[in-house]
Amino acid sequence: MKEKIEFLYTINYPREEKNLCLMEIRTIFKLETEEKVILSDIEVEPLFSPFIKSRLEILYVKDNFEDVLKEIISSGLKSEEYKVEYIRMDKDNIAYEDRLNKVKQIGLNILGTFSMTNPKEIFGLTNYNGKWYFGICIKGDTKWPDRIKKPYSYSNSLEVRLARTLINLAIEADRTKKLIDPCCGVGTVIIEALSMGIDITGYEINRSVTNNANVNLEYYGYNKIVVNDDMHNIKDNFDSAILDIPYGLFSHITKEEQLGLIKKIREISKRLIMVSFEDLEGMILESNFKISDRCILSKGSFQRYIYICN
Repeated sequence: MKEKIEFLYTINYPREEKNLCLMEIRTIFKLETEEKVILSDIEVEPLFSPFIKSRLEILYVKDNFEDVLKEIISSGLKSEEYKVEYIRMDKDNIAYEDRLNKVKQIGLNILGTFSMTNPKEIFGLTNYNGKWYFGICIKGDTKWPDRIKKPYSYSNSLEVRLARTLINLAIEADRTKKLIDPCCGVGTVIIEALSMGIDITGYEINRSVTNNANVNLEYYGYNKIVVNDDMHNIKDNFDSAILDIPYGLFSHITKEEQLGLIKKIREISKRLIMVSFEDLEGMILESNFKISDRCILSKGSFQRYIYICN
């Protein structure tokens, strides 16, 4: 067995979300790469990211498959109700029959009960850059798409995929961080953060929207925690804030009011993840934040500017 735990992540993204995915990779893994396979000793829950397809906790890495099989046999690897899967990579040239045969050989040499339909543990095998990797496989979340259709939503509401990414940008793989969404709308970020076990506070100045947000929370089994109040009344401090800043296109807000929101966040939060329909770099800098990363997310005729500020 390897003494140091290492992980192999497989990544995928829609073409229009490439910049957003790469931003998440830079933030979480501290890597500048466009590769769809990442080797890292940083542990990230695949359930958290819309871009992580799977995570393999590497048990063995060998130059050939036969040596992987020998390690499995000699270690007396045990598992109850398990299955073995082959993890396909981009540019994978291992034939289907060969993959199936190798998975079968491994499955026959793990001590325990095999379960094809409802396994408690999944083992993964893959070939990457000429080496064979074997380990415990965890796949990405398949439940979050069910939260796309909420009881209440608006045309300008954040998409669930974007909300989850913003949370990842905010916590930097540290689930103990305390977050705030001070203009939380119908609560998309709040719901996704709670689903990830993150401590988050939500404020919304509009009473009707607050009620809708709390209905959404209750619909998914969470407490009604969104507070109907002006964010300028917030007294607590937070590790990170997520702000989908109100904009004139959908609400009555002035540039001075937008600047006031950012300055208030500077008072209560160490870090800001901000989303806007226009370039607000000048406001961010005027609020005494520094921009550490940014990207533009395009959807149809709209562009969203996403900033990481410290």
